[in-house]
Amino acid sequence: NANLPECHIITISIISKRHLHETYDKHIICLKETSSWPGTTVDWVEREEDLLINFRRYMIALNRDVDTGWNCINFDWPYIFARIEYYLNKHTEFQEEKSEYYLRELDKCMYLGRTRMKSVCKQDEMGSVKTGRRKVYQLIHQSVIPMDGMLTAMRIGLIPKPESFSLN
Repeated sequence: NANLPECHIITISIISKRHLHETYDKHIICLKETSSWPGTTVDWVEREEDLLINFRRYMIALNRDVDTGWNCINFDWPYIFARIEYYLNKHTEFQEEKSEYYLRELDKCMYLGRTRMKSVCKQDEMGSVKTGRRKVYQLIHQSVIPMDGMLTAMRIGLIPKPESFSLN
């Protein structure tokens, strides 16, 4: 649950490739110091708020056209936005040290596209005869195309209808 204080994002990993370049840039932002990773830029931060702010700054600096991932639209992005909202509410309520700075910077985190329009992550429904109906999220970053490999595989029938299960 992203609204609980102890449910931190501890790592965000980004792999990017620029058009017409042969190499991939690997970048990891970690909460607290960890070991380094060969061939990867690793940033360590002390607070989760700083992790979210550094992630936003990196994504804007990439000036990307497409965001891709596996289940990123149904898990990663909603969780990131929920943690940003959690900290916006926390700093509004408690007014702790540096709250003004964090309120300003975290509010910017809600703008991940190229325009000054707020990014939106909202629930929707997807369905077909083959896969059944399923709640999914819709992600809108202005001027950036979101693509989710898992949703694409589900739409074309590569992944069968999801079934409920329990780990207990």
